[in-house]
Amino acid sequence: MKQLFQGVLIVLLVCMAQLQATQFTQNNQQECNITGESKLYQEWAEQWRGKYDTDIYYHQTGTPSAIKDMLEQCDIRGLTLMFNDIGAREFILHQASGGVVFLMVAIESTHPQSVQFLLEHKLTQKDNKDMYEEQMIEESIEGLTPLHLATQKLQESKTKGDSKAVENYEKIIKLLQEYETQ
Repeated sequence: MKQLFQGVLIVLLVCMAQLQATQFTQNNQQECNITGESKLYQEWAEQWRGKYDTDIYYHQTGTPSAIKDMLEQCDIRGLTLMFNDIGAREFILHQASGGVVFLMVAIESTHPQSVQFLLEHKLTQKDNKDMYEEQMIEESIEGLTPLHLATQKLQESKTKGDSKAVENYEKIIKLLQEYETQ
């Protein structure tokens, strides 16, 4: 009887461990919207799609805010749809009108996928020097470059003991370093 009880207990423990591992994986996948519907994009499309030339609010607030929200919430699907709708030039120009630097927003979001989206689509200063200079977009916050900001955020996360943020900032730093050496 004792062996049967131990066997059942072991099976239950294994099942619980598998359930926790599955739930952990699902939670990490749910952190970023890669393929699902994008509520943020839908809201943007309903309100702003097609208003490129006629609506100044589109340029100054609506679209920059939508992009910023997508970066912060790691809505990669929404960012992809937005990028396909407006193109790289418009995407970049919304930083100047919205008063935000999208790469810095992505870094502060702690989502490596948001940073990677910008790097892969060449939406940073490195790939668009002329446009950044023309629009007076500074890819820095208080004198911090993207790599310095990520390093500072990593140290802050270590101090707070936030292991998930530490892991994400380490990934972000690696992405930025690889990108800078390309």
